[in-house]
Amino acid sequence: MNEQEKKKILEGLENGAIDLLISTNSVLSEKVGFASLGLSIIDEQQLFGVKQREELLAKDESNDRLRRSATPIPRTLSQIINMDLEVSSLTEFPHGQRDVKTSVVTPSDPVIYKAIDKALAAKRQIFIVAPKIEKGTRMSSSATEVFEEIKARYGEENCQLLHGKIKKEEQDHIIERFVSGEKMILVSTTVIEVGIDVSKAALLIVYDANYFGLSSLHQLRGRIGRSGEFALCLLVYDGDDVEAKEKL
Repeated sequence: MNEQEKKKILEGLENGAIDLLISTNSVLSEKVGFASLGLSIIDEQQLFGVKQREELLAKDESNDRLRRSATPIPRTLSQIINMDLEVSSLTEFPHGQRDVKTSVVTPSDPVIYKAIDKALAAKRQIFIVAPKIEKGTRMSSSATEVFEEIKARYGEENCQLLHGKIKKEEQDHIIERFVSGEKMILVSTTVIEVGIDVSKAALLIVYDANYFGLSSLHQLRGRIGRSGEFALCLLVYDGDDVEAKEKL
């Protein structure tokens, strides 16, 4: 979006010509003002800090506020428990019941490649997630390393790599190719945690799952089984940390 388009939108918000604004967190900028803000909706509110939510409230303190989240942060949970927030719950999925099985496996477990082979044979797509982009000092899997392994085994025509260092325009193309079914395997960091809806995705493999918080794991698992058909989530971990095992 160019500066002229931004200016036109800002003017429309201030004079009331625009009734509905869909935005990223750029709406929090001091440059954004509203003629009369009646309702603010924050989707995936666990990704926004307390200060950010207060900044949106400060735009017009009389506006009603709706916060949406599948994984509420502790502060929100405490507000719910203390009845400081009214709660509405969605208890049904768009496609009947979700059928997602979750298992903890080791990196050498043959079930990993068996599950990939089975998903590909059924023409169902696969998410593979690693905790970091490139190999570093920390002994954990990287998306680039995992991608090279998967590419060598299944061919570049079947898989692609996605992470935050890739330019936004190319990221969009990668996601489009995956959503359309042109590519069957997406190796990624947590950039796929929210906002990607691929109904045919049936398998999620999370390498070094102990490095992810419960909220992230829950969000990642939400990428599969969205059609209502059976899906499998494999959390890969081979350590002996008792707390990590308990979490997983």
